[in-house]
Amino acid sequence: MRALATLRSHTVTLLVTIGAVASVVAAAVVATGSGPPSVSFREPGHWVYNRIERAAFHVDAGTRRVDARVDVPSSAGDPLAVLQGHRQGFVVAREAVSPFARAALAVGAPAPTGHDEVPVGVEVVGGPYLAYPQAGTIVRLGEPPTSVEVGGPVGTPVHTADGTVWVHRPDTGEVCALRSGAVTLDCAASTAPGAVGALTVAGGRPAWLDTAAGTLTIDSGAPVAVGTDLTGPVLVGQADGPGRLPVVVPGRGALVLADPRGSTPVVVDLGPGRYAAPAAVGSVVAVLDLDRGRLRTFDATGAPLRTVDLAPGATGPTRGEDGRLYVDDPQGTATTVVEPDGSATTVTTGGTASAGVARAVAEVSAGGTPAGPDPDGATAVVPRAPTAVAVKRQGDVLTVSWRAPAGVVDHYTVVLDRAVATTTTATSATLHSTVDRPVRVAVSATNAAGTGPLSAAVTASAAVVRPAAPVGLTLATDAGRPAAFAPSWTAPDLGGGDLVRYEVSLISATGVRTTRTTTATSLPPVTGEPCAAPYTVSVRAVTRTPGGRLLTGPPTTATSAPRSGSGCAVRMALAAKADGDDTITVTATDGGGATGPCALSVGGEIRWSGTCGDRARTRIAVGGLDSETTYTVVLTARNPDGTTTRTDPVSVTTD
Repeated sequence: MRALATLRSHTVTLLVTIGAVASVVAAAVVATGSGPPSVSFREPGHWVYNRIERAAFHVDAGTRRVDARVDVPSSAGDPLAVLQGHRQGFVVAREAVSPFARAALAVGAPAPTGHDEVPVGVEVVGGPYLAYPQAGTIVRLGEPPTSVEVGGPVGTPVHTADGTVWVHRPDTGEVCALRSGAVTLDCAASTAPGAVGALTVAGGRPAWLDTAAGTLTIDSGAPVAVGTDLTGPVLVGQADGPGRLPVVVPGRGALVLADPRGSTPVVVDLGPGRYAAPAAVGSVVAVLDLDRGRLRTFDATGAPLRTVDLAPGATGPTRGEDGRLYVDDPQGTATTVVEPDGSATTVTTGGTASAGVARAVAEVSAGGTPAGPDPDGATAVVPRAPTAVAVKRQGDVLTVSWRAPAGVVDHYTVVLDRAVATTTTATSATLHSTVDRPVRVAVSATNAAGTGPLSAAVTASAAVVRPAAPVGLTLATDAGRPAAFAPSWTAPDLGGGDLVRYEVSLISATGVRTTRTTTATSLPPVTGEPCAAPYTVSVRAVTRTPGGRLLTGPPTTATSAPRSGSGCAVRMALAAKADGDDTITVTATDGGGATGPCALSVGGEIRWSGTCGDRARTRIAVGGLDSETTYTVVLTARNPDGTTTRTDPVSVTTD
């Protein structure tokens, strides 16, 4: 790119440590009352805000356990994230940032952000940082505390290992760097104004992916062709991983693993859906399917490594300073840790998972105020977990019930697959969930002292629904027997039920139906009447629910080959002569066609019926006629395929 080439050099004037940032840092060093002894944070790890327990939990990825908890007061607003720095942590809400000291593990007074937009958090050496893309502002919460105005809206920030935060200003094309410890911006590089693409990091250096041109430019190097179509919206990883830069192209439902050196990219078919921006670490690339709540990891060749089903609404993956990826539950009740080798572990926060971890003294609430009394005047205590949790499913409706714990309870929170489903003051709730997979339900109780642990989770099995139609029905033919065919099919999704049988229906072209049943996925060859072809074959599955109810699925159908040749009509030659005053004799001679029922009409009245064909000559005597009268004689036959054949009329006069 001209991008990142040094086109001109200037610095952006710094608005040093204005209001909000200054007060945040000042608050971070204010004593928070009587707290516990100093607690050492483990540098690796990740903070998660648990909305159910209104507390922040630190997950030590090395041990895959929670090792610290910070209760968050209501004064901190509605937290979006918790960021960690070298000496402090920060609870970030849209309207305020609240610090907490590592030694006390208690949240200090909030400081207004002065911005009405959701910031992008950046954890890196010298940080953490908040970037406000629409306002064009970068705030360093670390040291030295700094707030910088870029001068216009910026794209998503990226960072390099040396602690530099990089942003791209689309209107002017400027690429600006706020380096670790610096108090001024360096905007000495740029792209063309209005360039379409994304800022990223490749080989540890800032890079520009030009999606219109399909090129990647690292630092001030020459553009390298990516080798695949990237037009339209794309989601670009913050940095490359195993020598590949991950890019999701939603319009194609594809993950592109681009080689910064210009070799042929790897393209992985993800299928249609909504995806989060991919992330890479070690030898792994991770992609989160937002619609299905499914995390998928791949190696550098695009080969799948792991698939982890998460709660819908999960956020991430984000790349931690410790070289791991993190995907957070939407309610913060868990985080999934992806290691550089592709292994993934889900760590639960809150409830029993936080028992015994470092936290502020129990007698002090999150805001430092003792918990209030219950209605009887006694000091309220955090309630225990509800017990006897039970769930009943009826289709997509779940009815959950539980037994209240001892003491005062203000309300209950019902969690469905680690996401808050509802709150209620009753001891039961009705929920809705998808029917095609099992779900886990747990309940917690809350009062003035706080939220208690979650109950033991109860699993509601996937609902049993009607089986799907069998798949791939084929009718294998036998060249030696043109009317023979062997039906076979692939078993369908049985919808959670047990197979009872397959019902196979065969309907000829004449409308004759026969039915057979089997538990296999094929039938022995069926020999039909050649002149009754084609046959329509339908197959459907019948299953039984655990309660004994039978469920019949929709059919799948196929049609056999049509009949061949012209031998499927009854062909008769008709002759008639007088045989007395009131009798005639009719001779019907087979013309070599098919066999079928036939009827003889004399003067418009049916006077005989029987079977014609079979290479036979049929003599029919018809009496009781008027003498000296001329009659018209016609023979009508029904063909095997359901059609009819009529002979030419023959006239005969009685004596």
